[in-house]
Amino acid sequence: MSDVDNPYDNAKAESFFKTLKQEEVYLKEYQSFEDAQANLTVFIEQVYNMKRLHSSLGYLPPAEFEAAYASLPRS
Repeated sequence: MSDVDNPYDNAKAESFFKTLKQEEVYLKEYQSFEDAQANLTVFIEQVYNMKRLHSSLGYLPPAEFEAAYASLPRS
């Protein structure tokens, strides 16, 4: 177990939320909670998972990386 407020415990989530804020939240003005929820859903599903390149995945979007992994021959 690590110390309280250790960012390394949650590094992947912290990285995701940093990206979400910089590339979506800070660029928009939401009129309602429903508006924010709809925009965030679109960003995550259509941009983050389908288009945005991730260095940890060999500069592929997650959907493309998963498809490539699924097509690997199993032994």
